[in-house]
Amino acid sequence: MVRIHLGSPIDDTTKRINEPGGSDWNHVTRNSDIINRPAHYTHGEVEPISAIESWDLGFHLGNVVKYIARADHKGSRLDDLRKAAWYLEREIEREKIEIGLRDLVKNAPAQPSTDKAAP
Repeated sequence: MVRIHLGSPIDDTTKRINEPGGSDWNHVTRNSDIINRPAHYTHGEVEPISAIESWDLGFHLGNVVKYIARADHKGSRLDDLRKAAWYLEREIEREKIEIGLRDLVKNAPAQPSTDKAAP
């Protein structure tokens, strides 16, 4: 049986792969944190995934938060900051396009009526 509680914070007792007395129970419980709650994301009071979902940040800004949050806790700090900057730049470029399209629509000349109604 597989049962995963998706609430926050995840309670390890709700993650069951087999019964607690089973031969793999200790192994699964010990290793499941690397998937569900990795140490490089759980060092503070708020996990990045909770903030990202709560704030509805989307893919690019969510990754910015993720890489900044883990910068001092996994791998190369500089690499993580560069990754955060890369995602932020992509979001900025996406936003520029979005603003440009809105401005284009807003400033477009009115289309002549195609109504052939008599004067």
